[in-house]
Amino acid sequence: MILNDYTIIRTCVNARERREDMVSKNLLRAKIIANGFTSEEVAHKLGIDPSSLNQKMNPNNNRTFTVDEVGKLIKILNIPVEELQDIFFADELA
Repeated sequence: MILNDYTIIRTCVNARERREDMVSKNLLRAKIIANGFTSEEVAHKLGIDPSSLNQKMNPNNNRTFTVDEVGKLIKILNIPVEELQDIFFADELA
């Protein structure tokens, strides 16, 4: 499936409407490592502070990624649309 901005935004909006805006920290961290990045490098590419990225990845924190940040992460980390649900809208947080 071709991932476009509309698909990203619609997926994020649908999940937020269902209150499923929790991030699987382990899966996202695995994607960061698999793509040869550090958390600091990804934060820089997102235009946010590394501590903000860590807070947004922390399941015990109320800070969430914006739709724009999710879209950027998908592109930076080459996340296939099939994995969006598992990473960004996890039922159980890892």
